[in-house]
Amino acid sequence: MIMKGIDQYWNPLLETLPRDKIKALQFKKFKRILKWGYENSKLYRRIYDEAGFHPVYMN
Repeated sequence: MIMKGIDQYWNPLLETLPRDKIKALQFKKFKRILKWGYENSKLYRRIYDEAGFHPVYMN
């Protein structure tokens, strides 16, 4: 029996990807989050700059 609204919790396309594809997608999202933090937060920009880390230049 299929529960109504299950598709809001289950995405078969994403959740059945091969491990290498999942890792690549996770890394892409992680880089986007780091870049957003650097560009939008004075705190994270200072922390990253002090560490010599510049996510804006990540490919």
